[in-house]
Amino acid sequence: MYVVFDTSEYGVLRFILFTQDQEFQKIVSQKNKELLREFDIFLQEHGHTIQDITAIAVVVGVGSFTSTRIAVTVANMFAYTNDMLVSSIASKSVYTYSELTKLFTNIKKHHYIHAIYSSNPYTIC
Repeated sequence: MYVVFDTSEYGVLRFILFTQDQEFQKIVSQKNKELLREFDIFLQEHGHTIQDITAIAVVVGVGSFTSTRIAVTVANMFAYTNDMLVSSIASKSVYTYSELTKLFTNIKKHHYIHAIYSSNPYTIC
């Protein structure tokens, strides 16, 4: 079972859960700090736990700096603590279970991702 974290749209969290024969999606209009809580609710709604997930993909390269950073950090944390695969993917692509399977076939465990940002972080000097 695979999960995609997509924070490419400002103020929107999108989770996509893929099984071999089904796809579930949830879109939440929340602040990025709610990612972990909303993901837990999403899994519970579909009768799953984090232990059911074998791999996580995170959309990088677009979206807010903080949302991307949070999604990447949470995915890496799950990969590390649950011995699962993690990969970054491009935004606005159509993904299927078989496409993600091909992607994750080339990924090794204990490989972690880093964020790619669409712009520089907002800083106050």
